Amino acid sequence: MQIPASPYARYLPPVERPAPSPPSGIASPQSSTLRDVLTPEEQQFFADAEALGPLWYGHAGVKDSAPAPPLGQRLDVRG
Repeated sequence: MQIPASPYARYLPPVERPAPSPPSGIASPQSSTLRDVLTPEEQQFFADAEALGPLWYGHAGVKDSAPAPPLGQRLDVRG
């Protein structure tokens, strides 16, 4: 997107802006991973969670012992 020049631009010298530098207190993303920021206890917690495998919610992969009754028919409840 090109910004239209101001009518006064011909009177002003061009402005050279320095390239932005990362803040000095923050490490660059290439030098470390997110896990390097964690404490040893936090790293152990996430390692244990990874060892359990993926999380499943609901009845995924669980076999019912009795098949579901057919729909639309009467049930014998007298026993």
